[in-house]
Amino acid sequence: MEQDEKYRLLIENINDGVVISQNDKFIFFNKQFAKMLGYEVDELLMKDYRDVYTACGLQILRERTKHRELGERVPAQYETAFKRKDGTEIDIEANVTIVDYKGDKATFAIIRDITERKKAEEEIRTQRQYFEALFNSSPGGIVSLDMDEKIVNCNPQFEKLFGYSREEIIGEMIDDIIVPEDLLQNARETTKLVQQGGIAVKEAKRKRKDGGLIDVSIGGAPIFVDGKQVGILAIYLDITSIKKAEQQIQTQKQYFEALFNSAVDGIVSLDLEDCIVDVNPQFEKLFGYKISEIKGRNIDDVIVSRGDFKEANEVTHLIQRGGIAVSEGKRVRKDGSLIDVSIGGAPIAVGGKQIGVLAIYRDITDRKKAEGERERIIQDLQDALNRVKTLSGLIPICAGCKKIRDDEGYWSDVELYISKHSEAEFSHGLCSECMEKLYPEQYARLKAQGKLTGK
Repeated sequence: MEQDEKYRLLIENINDGVVISQNDKFIFFNKQFAKMLGYEVDELLMKDYRDVYTACGLQILRERTKHRELGERVPAQYETAFKRKDGTEIDIEANVTIVDYKGDKATFAIIRDITERKKAEEEIRTQRQYFEALFNSSPGGIVSLDMDEKIVNCNPQFEKLFGYSREEIIGEMIDDIIVPEDLLQNARETTKLVQQGGIAVKEAKRKRKDGGLIDVSIGGAPIFVDGKQVGILAIYLDITSIKKAEQQIQTQKQYFEALFNSAVDGIVSLDLEDCIVDVNPQFEKLFGYKISEIKGRNIDDVIVSRGDFKEANEVTHLIQRGGIAVSEGKRVRKDGSLIDVSIGGAPIAVGGKQIGVLAIYRDITDRKKAEGERERIIQDLQDALNRVKTLSGLIPICAGCKKIRDDEGYWSDVELYISKHSEAEFSHGLCSECMEKLYPEQYARLKAQGKLTGK
């Protein structure tokens, strides 16, 4: 009796359901079994055991019965589904044994509610499928390593990125496979960081199977299970095209900086408020300011005189509306002196949106001086030409005394008239005829000596 009491206490206090069925009826069960199904003890006693199975559970039961009748071995432990009194379903694990009970065959079963376990398993399975899908469809090459840096698994993108099949590299040291020899030391330092539980993010070159080098962004992180690090996860993103684009951008930037800094014209970039963002050395030289003195100031306040504000504002507004301006004007240097400049202005647009203004100033002071000198020379020539035209026109001359009438109607001798109307100067002498007439003796002597010239 003492032994029976021990068994009774054990059966009544375990968390699993204990049940004996005979002739398709429940003939014994513990309170835990009744509680598991939501029944009172008297409701369940002598109830057909098949009534607590779900449709799916009944199908499993029929399959087991069929195999048993065929003489096949049927596992004692299996999973199935029961239906509670309120209609809800629970997953159970049954451990079944055929026993002799009061001289007849009976089924002795220990029933364990595994609903929560099944839910947890389903969640784990869902998460596993999710992470497997993420792993396999990731645009980055992913590889998992053990604590010895040996490859455990890799995704299709890793195979594509480095040219290896998964089978070729499982169990191989990651650094021996994809790290160029001259970068091994640096790579091992990165791996060591992650082995010690750190996170690594860097850019570097890695080697493909064909020996070609690619630029990659690398992210490495430790893998923990139950608080213990069991491996490393590394992700490789191909940034070769990005690096090429960055290099092109850098080259273009250097090119335009060289143009900007070596230009013979003064160049200034402005924001949309016409405030100075940057100037080149020639601008500093042209206007006498250092960039530190004028950065952030309105360009018109710096180099435009009060009298030229209207003209400058018109140019500014034109460019702010997306137009291109070309003009000439005067601007003020730091020392207050004025210089003549030609001005070219254009909008700066990025991605189709105007973000500022670029203005170019060329010193045309010498050109303006040359133009003024040219105008003076042209005027002098015009005046001289007018005088020549006066002498080459129809000139009234007296038939008797040979005086000439000027433009005002007065008669002047020839010498006076020509002096007034040209730059010519006079020297005096005697022609041969006048000498012979006025000085016959000197004329005869000079003629005899052969010193007379002209006719």
